[in-house]
Amino acid sequence: MRKSVYILILACLGASCVTESESLRITNLRCENLKDPKVIEPEHPRFSWHLESAIRGERQSAVQVLVASSPDLLPDNPDIWNSGKMEYNDNYLDFAGNELESARDYY
Repeated sequence: MRKSVYILILACLGASCVTESESLRITNLRCENLKDPKVIEPEHPRFSWHLESAIRGERQSAVQVLVASSPDLLPDNPDIWNSGKMEYNDNYLDFAGNELESARDYY
């Protein structure tokens, strides 16, 4: 039997990310290629995003994804998953935390 997991991606996550350049913006946050999905099937969903910059050639060099059971826990105390900051230049990352529970919201 397949489990459904509720995932909510807040657009403000992009605003809360710290970048060394104020011209770099994170946009189009997605989970399993869906914007603000209510239900997803995979136990290890894929997160993706786009970067926009006013500076030619500026690019991403690292990523850190935080997942919490409450938006109040972000960004300081994610209780579900913290990928840790890692060198990474792709615009997607697969969830690698503990198994997600069915019928729960995650932020």
